[in-house]
Amino acid sequence: MKRIFFTAFITISSFGFSQNICGTDEMVDRSLQLDPSKKLILEDLERFTAEYIKNNPHSEKKGVTYIIPVVVHIIHNYGPENISKAQVDNAISILNEDFQRLNADTNQVVSAFKNIMADSEVEFRLARKDPNGLCTEGITRTASELTFSAGENVKGLISWDTKKYYNIWVVQTIASGAGGYAYYPGTAPQQSHEGVVCRNSQFGGIGQSGGSNFARRTMTHETGHWLNLPHTWGSSNSCGASGNCGSDDGVGDTPNTLGNCQTCDLSRNSCGSLDNVQNYMDYTTCSKMFTNGQKSRMHAALNSGAGFRNQLWTNSNLIATGTNNGYTASCQPIADFKPERATTCTNDSVQFFDLSYNATIDSTWIWSWSFPGASPATSSLQNPKVVYASSGVYNVSLTVTNANGSHSHTRNQVINVLADGNGYVAPFWNGIESSTFPLHPSDSDKDWIIQSSANTSWHRTTVAAYDSAASFRIYPDPLPDGSVHSFISPSIDFTNPNNGYLIFKYAYAQKDTNSKCIFRVYVSTDCGDTWYLRYGKLAKYLASVSSFRNHPFIPGGQWDWAEVQCNISNYIGNDNLRFKFELTAQGNDNYLYIDNINIGGHPLSINNIETQESFASVFPNPSKTGEFTLKYVLANDEFVEYRIYNVLGEVVYSSANKERSGNVSRHFNLNLEKGNYILSIVSKTISVNKKLIILD
Repeated sequence: MKRIFFTAFITISSFGFSQNICGTDEMVDRSLQLDPSKKLILEDLERFTAEYIKNNPHSEKKGVTYIIPVVVHIIHNYGPENISKAQVDNAISILNEDFQRLNADTNQVVSAFKNIMADSEVEFRLARKDPNGLCTEGITRTASELTFSAGENVKGLISWDTKKYYNIWVVQTIASGAGGYAYYPGTAPQQSHEGVVCRNSQFGGIGQSGGSNFARRTMTHETGHWLNLPHTWGSSNSCGASGNCGSDDGVGDTPNTLGNCQTCDLSRNSCGSLDNVQNYMDYTTCSKMFTNGQKSRMHAALNSGAGFRNQLWTNSNLIATGTNNGYTASCQPIADFKPERATTCTNDSVQFFDLSYNATIDSTWIWSWSFPGASPATSSLQNPKVVYASSGVYNVSLTVTNANGSHSHTRNQVINVLADGNGYVAPFWNGIESSTFPLHPSDSDKDWIIQSSANTSWHRTTVAAYDSAASFRIYPDPLPDGSVHSFISPSIDFTNPNNGYLIFKYAYAQKDTNSKCIFRVYVSTDCGDTWYLRYGKLAKYLASVSSFRNHPFIPGGQWDWAEVQCNISNYIGNDNLRFKFELTAQGNDNYLYIDNINIGGHPLSINNIETQESFASVFPNPSKTGEFTLKYVLANDEFVEYRIYNVLGEVVYSSANKERSGNVSRHFNLNLEKGNYILSIVSKTISVNKKLIILD
């Protein structure tokens, strides 16, 4: 079959490098409310701390280094959030530099505080023995969509004994919006939850990290909390609050402060004395130091039984975790892998990538792949390519061996192979009337495919329909935040349609203001190798009814439905199109219904259809400097969101403005690297993507 490919760009959802603040105080307060007895632990810890500092006055150097065994749990969904070992090593290196006053920027500390800069004499070492005594690099990798809405939930996936290891969970996004959070010693909801959760964009200074001072020092800040340091203005998250001068952090040499909220005014005097703006426990953008008083408070925490911090650095535990001086180990690998894409066509080549970890690759490594249903069926290459001749969903296995042992891993239903053609011919219409939908009763090449990690995702229902007996719906409320749920059409021959539009009916009502789901529709010319966004709206702009509705929302009639018309005329002539309807779950949300999917079929119901090509203009385009102007016409006064995606689907620019109806002209002057981009324009009434090219 012939294929026609168009120049376009990946436009998937991603998160930019935002700098989010600390969530420690909220999480500690919540834990104390759930279990008031933990307040007694904090009170005992404060009494112990006061007595410890009285008997152990801080000095410039005590000569005792507390070695802390660390395990980093990377929670990922096989995307870029599966950060590299290099980023983990970098993050641990920054921790050690900051806690031992080895950071290169100490020479920039203002003179008023140079004499109280502390070498905290704490060293963090990645564990070399796991809880079973097996060899480890101190890094675990767990696949879960919870990485997109993380919190205490990820700790239920994996946690090593917190009496022996400092547990750090690295995730894509924390559901609360925080950049990271910790618990003061002994205040976690349960002992296995002691540790720090941190966004990968604020973990270390390379890789997925934004790399700013604020991002690089997020783990330093959160580890300070883990060692019983409050913010410099006290135990609250109210940075800059007027009452902060009357509160204290329990440290004698940190001046009272209102708090420096992502600023860096080195001369600021907010509470009658010069602020220690460069302190790691402020929200400053130029943090560089702990004080000697903070060092003493951290040492007190390490000698207290609260949260069992006093057990971590004992010689017996260092031996048990492989972090004692002189211990070395060479580990066997842990097998893992991913395909270059989850969906492919029959007779197309698809490559698999080795993601095995826990050991450094050397000449002793052996890869043994098993590809049931593919050719070749086995391979000894590290990153082999295979071809599937028949459609279906296939398992893949990998065994990795080195001089220290071997490990095997099987991923079930990891690759979905679609028939190349053999589906339907446009004009095509589907009213979800077949009782077997999404499956065809007799021809698997005409099956619609559901992609979801949930047991209950998109499903046929007869409780509501636009003008017939059934529709397709999904209930986002119980689904994990950030999880993606799709259904994909069979192949559509779009060689000779009646028109160049995808049209469908939908019904959706917001449950309340927490509705934050995103609905998107994509088209693919290559069996899902690449998806091109044709429609997308946030839940708050998607509603087909004007008022909030309690769940379960059931549309009462055609008046509760709306219609979407997507221009796909650029794809006329392609004999193998596929369409994906995708919902990204986020927050407390209601049912979404889809019905009457019309691909190049019946005459259009309205004549006033906006097109991707004519709706908006960008000039100059290409732009040589990153400076350009966007012009379009807006029917109503409304908020409009602007996003720019690079070819990896990453958001490199995002903003929103309240625009007035009529001719809109928006000027941009951005520092974009040379390359191809998509400029996305989304509001309550529009969803348009424009190609943007930057030459220099």
